[in-house]
Amino acid sequence: MLSVGLEGWVNFERACKRTELLSEAYLSLPIAQILNSHTGKRVVSEFRHPILAPLSSTSGRRPTTDFVVCDHDDAIAVAIESKWVGRSSPTPKMILWDLMRLELIRREFDAECFFIMAGTKKKLEALSNKAGFKDKKSKGRGRPLLRLDANALNRVRLDSTDVFRRKILREIYSKYQEVEFPTALATRRASPLMTEAKNRAYQVYVWRLIDTTASLAKPTNSIHFHINPADRKKA
Repeated sequence: MLSVGLEGWVNFERACKRTELLSEAYLSLPIAQILNSHTGKRVVSEFRHPILAPLSSTSGRRPTTDFVVCDHDDAIAVAIESKWVGRSSPTPKMILWDLMRLELIRREFDAECFFIMAGTKKKLEALSNKAGFKDKKSKGRGRPLLRLDANALNRVRLDSTDVFRRKILREIYSKYQEVEFPTALATRRASPLMTEAKNRAYQVYVWRLIDTTASLAKPTNSIHFHINPADRKKA
């Protein structure tokens, strides 16, 4: 429902010559409308992350989730993060952090969690080839953050196994040394509508987070991610 509805909406905006308005914020309206019409439940945007937000001790913005759908008892039933790849592009670190926040919610609430990424085919493919998104030294697929090429299950290690991703993970873990994070997460892509699209055509990808039964671990207990307490405020 999400990929079909959003790709139709994006291409409608293109037909109306409003592509300069397309952005992550601009996607909020159709996402909220689709969620509301299909669930009939309360849809909340910029929802404070129920696990990470209470732990934030700094003066900066507390971690949020783009959208959640709440049951009648206010339990999270659906959670969504989205990214628009346009004039500016999200970094692999931003995408991984979105996926990790979603995975925490999925495990805690047994919620359906989805990650959405949209933009032109050319820019989406450029992002998927960046260092950090995948291992560029690998001769195979390079253990990507997300599979754009197939609907196959894709597993991402969140421990120190993948050396090429350690720097990004260390930066993420620097503020959450005592939080128990899963050691892996997994996603599966929903089929995009325009798989044979031209470079300038707009595409919308949706991935669902899948249970991996991965164990939990605290970054502080890792020799690669541990940061001394005196240095954590500087991180």
